[in-house]
Amino acid sequence: LTHCMETYFGKTFNVSDLMNEGLMKDIVHNMKELIHGNDTIEVRSNLMWDSSLIQTFLFNVGKPGDFQAHQIENALGAYSHGTHGRQLAVIQPAYYRAVYRNEVDKFARFAREIMGITEEGNDDLIALKGIEALEQLIKEAGLAATFTELGYQLSEDVAKAVSNTCGVSTTGPKELSRQEIFELLMSCRYSQLFQNTFLTAECLTNLMYIKTPIHPMQFEDEVHILDLTIYALPAWMICPCQTHPIQPTVYYR
Repeated sequence: LTHCMETYFGKTFNVSDLMNEGLMKDIVHNMKELIHGNDTIEVRSNLMWDSSLIQTFLFNVGKPGDFQAHQIENALGAYSHGTHGRQLAVIQPAYYRAVYRNEVDKFARFAREIMGITEEGNDDLIALKGIEALEQLIKEAGLAATFTELGYQLSEDVAKAVSNTCGVSTTGPKELSRQEIFELLMSCRYSQLFQNTFLTAECLTNLMYIKTPIHPMQFEDEVHILDLTIYALPAWMICPCQTHPIQPTVYYR
C-alpha cells in the first residue's frame, strides 16, 4: 500500500493513477478481511498479487512518484535498524498531514475512492478524514503509530542527522525543507494526544524528578508508550487537553 500511495501522490494524474486506485482498493479491502479474521488463501493471495503488481512499476508510467517518506525512512534505518514497513507506517501518515493541503483535491479523491469516506464536506475536510482513516487502518492492523510505540527512542541528534542527509522529493505535493523534515520526524515520536496536552505554570512547578524512563502510560482510550526520561506526571498534574475532550489518567511506576 505504501508503494501504491507514493506512486499515486506524485505530480500529474493519468490512467496510471486510475489503475493504481483499483489496486489500492483491493489492498484496503483484503487488509480489512484479514483484520476481521478472514485469513484465507484467497485473501493472502490477493495481497501478494497486489504487492507484486505495484513493484512492476507499470503504475509509474507517464508520471513521477513521491517517495519522500521512503527517503526519510531509508536514512533513519541506518540509525534505528528498524523494520522498513513498520517505520513507514509511522512516517507516512505524518508526512501526508504535513503536505495534503498542497494537493487537497487529490487527497480528497483518495479519501473518497480508496478509504471509503462518504460524508459531505469540503475537500480539505474530506482529505483529512481520509488520512485519519488510513491511520485507523494502520492501527487496526496492529502496527505502531509512533516511534516510541515501536520501541525506538528517536533523539533530536538523529532526527537532525536524518533530515540533513535524506533525499528531498521534488515531485510530490510539496518540497519539504530540511527543517520541515526534522519537525515531521519529531512529531512521530509520541502520540498526538500527549503532544497536544498542555500544562499550567502551577503544574510545572510540581513536576516529580526521576532518573529512569517511565512506561507504559495508560490513557482512558488507549495505551501509549512514552519516552519520559526526566519527569513523571501524576494524574492530578495533567491539565485538560485543548484539542481532545478526554481527561488523561496516567499510571506510572
